[in-house]
Amino acid sequence: MTQGHRGGASLTVVAETGLEAQKQLRVQSLWCRLGLGCRGAFEKGERAEEKRSFRARARELQLAALKKHHENEISHHAKETECLKRETERHKRNEHNVVTQLEPLVFTSPQSQ
Repeated sequence: MTQGHRGGASLTVVAETGLEAQKQLRVQSLWCRLGLGCRGAFEKGERAEEKRSFRARARELQLAALKKHHENEISHHAKETECLKRETERHKRNEHNVVTQLEPLVFTSPQSQ
C-alpha cells in the first residue's frame, strides 16, 4: 500500500496486480514532476535522518543531564563525608577531655580521701 498527497487530499492506493502497480508508479511520477506531493525515497530518507538526528540529540541531552546529576550527587556526598569527619574528630576531642577530667575521680581511692 502506498500513500500520496495531492493538494491537501490524502490518496491511498492498493496495488493488487502488476498493471495497477505500474499505473500507480506513473501517477506518482507525474505528481512528482508537477510538484504535487512527491513522496520519494529522498524525502523519506530526509525525514528518517531528521528523526535519527532528533533522537541522537535527545540522548545527548539526557546523558548530559544525568552526568550533571551524578556530579552533583558526588559533590554532595564528598561534602557530607567531610562534615562527618569533622564531627568524628570533635567527638574524639570531647572524649579525650572527658577522660582526662574523670581520671582523677576514678583513680583516687576512698581511703585517701
